[in-house]
Amino acid sequence: MLAIIYAVLGIQQHHQLITGGYDLGIFEQIARGWSHAEMPTIPIVNGARLAADHFSPILALLGPIYAVAPHAETLLVAQAVLLGIGVIPLMTLARDTVGGLAMAAAAVAYGLSPGIATAAGFDFHEIAFAVPLMAFSVTALARRRDLAGVLWALPLVLVKEDLGLTVAAIGALVWSRGHRSLGLATAAFGLGATALSVLVLIPALAGGHGYLYQQAIGPSGPADLVTTLSASAGLKLLTVVVLLLPTAFCALRSPLLLLVIPTFLWRFSADKETYWSPGFHYDAVLVPIVVAAAIDAWSRIPAGRPRAVTHIAAIACTALLLPVFDLAQLVRPSFWRETPATSAAHRVLAEVPDGSRVAASNHLVPQLTGRTTTFEFGTHGPAAIGWQPNDWRSADWVIVDIHAPGQFEGGNAQAFDDLLAHGFTLVVESHGFRLARRDTTSP
Repeated sequence: MLAIIYAVLGIQQHHQLITGGYDLGIFEQIARGWSHAEMPTIPIVNGARLAADHFSPILALLGPIYAVAPHAETLLVAQAVLLGIGVIPLMTLARDTVGGLAMAAAAVAYGLSPGIATAAGFDFHEIAFAVPLMAFSVTALARRRDLAGVLWALPLVLVKEDLGLTVAAIGALVWSRGHRSLGLATAAFGLGATALSVLVLIPALAGGHGYLYQQAIGPSGPADLVTTLSASAGLKLLTVVVLLLPTAFCALRSPLLLLVIPTFLWRFSADKETYWSPGFHYDAVLVPIVVAAAIDAWSRIPAGRPRAVTHIAAIACTALLLPVFDLAQLVRPSFWRETPATSAAHRVLAEVPDGSRVAASNHLVPQLTGRTTTFEFGTHGPAAIGWQPNDWRSADWVIVDIHAPGQFEGGNAQAFDDLLAHGFTLVVESHGFRLARRDTTSP
């Protein structure tokens, strides 16, 4: 049921043009490359190779699925299924160790949590693969099955380079329980995997440009670290509260919660405000840890009314957050109503020929990546981390939304007018959506 809810949310957002080239378009181009059994290149970011910014070889698993159904919606459904799977081990743990009401509370605290909702409602991200792995790992750890917990955690290093630090934290937890050799080996593996990814593999695949996020997440020294960690303390505290609230803060009573520290440490020490916020997908991998910690804490509360109160409190606290985050869109009539502008956009998009080379506004990119070679049009932000966008003037077709706001859309109207003066012909315009074709007769 949760997977269906997440899939409906993602697909409807895509239809309403809420998704973007950053990030759904990028991941579709990666999946498209893997579907041809090739190391993917990403036209959106000037043909960068797969690991130019993150080390995520697990994305190769998308290749066979995308080969069968080559559409952006395929990724959104795959993400929904991965996120939905994460609830299974948590519900089973709650049922086996606490009882039926705890199972319901765990399902709500996980499935309707802001961390999972924002991941389901914000394009596609590789972190979706980490969520079920983390859920199976922490539930095994909660059952004191440390070897199983470690084995489920090891593939996390194939999802994203920073997750090696979480694997190391799991190793430290296992070591503290007396499994010294297993714990040390796990910690060494996690730290080594992160170091290898950041220092060797990603720079090599990025053409020697180094780790593109080094400046964003790497304080220059202890003083800089303290300054960055203390910046926007209120926002960072809000992020922690939003993560813990669906468990009515019961997760604070379990040592399993310590496993969130590596992710919060790199996020809160980063010089990038989006990492500090609860409004993106970064909390998703932490939700299984928090819910497992809450279940562990519930199991230590005497059976009866005191325990039941904590379960009801968790359900109520999760419900309290629902109107604020992405899942609330599902009950808003406007979310299901296609506006004249959206209808116009789809009509204009249909004019772009399959197999063409096209530059598009950010939120139009993932409407085209499955059937064209697509990249971003206009001024946008990735150059700040070392990426240079394709020269959109080399496109055969250009489609823009001149009314689109945001960092990815700056200067669209003026840049489009410049194209019309230099070899492009306006084909159609409707509700601010403009489509132009290169004039092949011009010199």
